Amino acid sequence: MSSINKLQSFKTDAMSFEPFVTSDEAARFLSLHPKTVERWARAGRIPGHPVGYGSRKQWRFLLSELQQWMKSEVISDRYPCRVNKGEKLV
Repeated sequence: MSSINKLQSFKTDAMSFEPFVTSDEAARFLSLHPKTVERWARAGRIPGHPVGYGSRKQWRFLLSELQQWMKSEVISDRYPCRVNKGEKLV
């Protein structure tokens, strides 16, 4: 890969970079309490990224992942549950 291609690739990556946010910022985005966001992340209920080791990890989140999770959680008469191909809605 030439140096010009590497530079262009780096610029593309930098332009598409999304910073991680804290549980406080994620909580504001989801209209939840920060402790609820952390608890749900630990349980695997929402997408989150643990930082550190041991039982007192800090959590970081990508708002794009949380937005996608919210869209996948829509359940109503107007927006029925999504099912995988071949599965039937019970």
